[in-house]
Amino acid sequence: MAGRLTGVMSAVVIALGAVTSSAVAAATSTDESQIRQVVAAELAALRALDPTAYAQNFCAEYRDAYEAWVQRNITPPPFEDLEGANPKRLTSVLRTNFPTVSDTAIQAFVDAATEGDREAYHQAWRGILREEFSHYSYRVRQVHVTGDQAEVTVQATLGKASGTVPWQFLRESGDWTDCTAPPVTPDSAPPSLKGEASQGLLGEIGDVRAAG
Repeated sequence: MAGRLTGVMSAVVIALGAVTSSAVAAATSTDESQIRQVVAAELAALRALDPTAYAQNFCAEYRDAYEAWVQRNITPPPFEDLEGANPKRLTSVLRTNFPTVSDTAIQAFVDAATEGDREAYHQAWRGILREEFSHYSYRVRQVHVTGDQAEVTVQATLGKASGTVPWQFLRESGDWTDCTAPPVTPDSAPPSLKGEASQGLLGEIGDVRAAG
């Protein structure tokens, strides 16, 4: 700023320029810090299997949609669809869809399904998801703020799979919120990657009753 002006005002301009630059840097740092906190809160809510807490990180336009979406993703396939399933088939499907989950967690679900234990079935499903989400990680790679909007580049990782995903943020009432549009096919994608990687049992339960 001082380079654009001359004369007696130079010293004043330099001083004001220094103050202004510091203020801008502080604001940018605060924005990025708040955005990182939102990203971390999303992951924490996923790991807790808490749709309401997850949705609170989103802008008003998408909040209800994300709460419903996560609820669908953490709800197990209908008990009646898997009750009495072939253990080997079901185990194979589970291992394919949840490669990071332990054999113990998978076996608990298989036992509950094949033995017809509805309560254990629901508990075991949540156990699988908790293990699955415990292997997720987010890393904010870049934050670009323009006024009350920001584009955030997030690296989402699950085991050996990793992808960089652009998220859109919006400042509402002074607070940054995730305003990334919900996936087009929510039932086939995990919430954490916002539609970048498909998984789940819903597309593959048709043959778990087959012999073999």
